[in-house]
Amino acid sequence: MVKPRVLFVGTGFFAATILEALFDTSTLVGAVTQPPRPQGKNKERLDNPVAVVAKEKNVPLLTPDKIGTSFEVLEALTPDVLVVADYGQIIPERILLLPPHGALNLHPSLLPRHRGATPIESAILEGDDITGVTLMVMDSKMDHGPVVAVIEHKLSGNETVLELEAVLASKAAALLTSTLPNYLEGTVTPHAQEHSKATFCKMLTREKGYIDGSTTVLQALRMYRAYQPWPGIWTTVTVNNKPKRLKLLKVKEWKDFLPEDTNVLFRNDDKLGLKLADGALIIEEAQLEGKKVQPAKDLINGLRV
Repeated sequence: MVKPRVLFVGTGFFAATILEALFDTSTLVGAVTQPPRPQGKNKERLDNPVAVVAKEKNVPLLTPDKIGTSFEVLEALTPDVLVVADYGQIIPERILLLPPHGALNLHPSLLPRHRGATPIESAILEGDDITGVTLMVMDSKMDHGPVVAVIEHKLSGNETVLELEAVLASKAAALLTSTLPNYLEGTVTPHAQEHSKATFCKMLTREKGYIDGSTTVLQALRMYRAYQPWPGIWTTVTVNNKPKRLKLLKVKEWKDFLPEDTNVLFRNDDKLGLKLADGALIIEEAQLEGKKVQPAKDLINGLRV
């Protein structure tokens, strides 16, 4: 059987896992990804995961600031189908319609639930029992097109966003490679989503990770698992009469007795705690604004709790 000519579009780890799975089943005519962005303290421009895989496998790589400016280049590659995952840009409709079989997107949720940029984080934040991956035909609206196939995954309630992303990436790769031949042969009939049941999730910001005395323990622990490594969870403390950000890097639920008059930030022997709306967290490791990462015992001394 002649391998389909696939043009891949994606950026992150989720996408790179899917790209790797296509090498044995497809002819990859090119990969489109985001250009390198300044990272770290030195603002070094590093390749993203898709760029790394494409270069390792000698796949022609394009990194346009805006994919719409590359229409003629993409057209010349004559792909049979576009496969998109975790790209991070809106793709113009004329590019979606460029291949004879259109564009397929792998979205890490059970659409129409969690349309948008942060479906994996949202599944954890909202305490979903089940999530999964949807293979869908792309149209002009975000995560709106007909569903080709889905695969489900049961959540334990303890996974972090990075752990869940790895599981869903593997499932997405398997779903695509098993479904793509039937889709291209026309033996799979996509069906419309139940648009009335759609929910939406937004981009992350640093402020999303803020917790304080009005946050419940359940909310805080879900945020802790969903926001790794960024934006993380954080609160504010007063140091020398000035508010400082305290990033909480390692926490767990406080299960000991907690008197009602307990301070927001408190100590109990060698334990450092943060009082919340209905309980508290044990802070095992944190980073005070402008300081290095510290274990609890050093924080207790430094913050004079």
